[in-house]
Amino acid sequence: MKEVSKRLGIPYTTISTWKNSEGGEQALGRKPGSHN
Repeated sequence: MKEVSKRLGIPYTTISTWKNSEGGEQALGRKPGSHN
């Protein structure tokens, strides 16, 4: 996930928040290059 946050230019904590919130996985799934 840290590689993804680096590639997207988004802080890792933000992605963690997304994953902890409803629909977070789906939001990440729509980001190009985030496949883990």
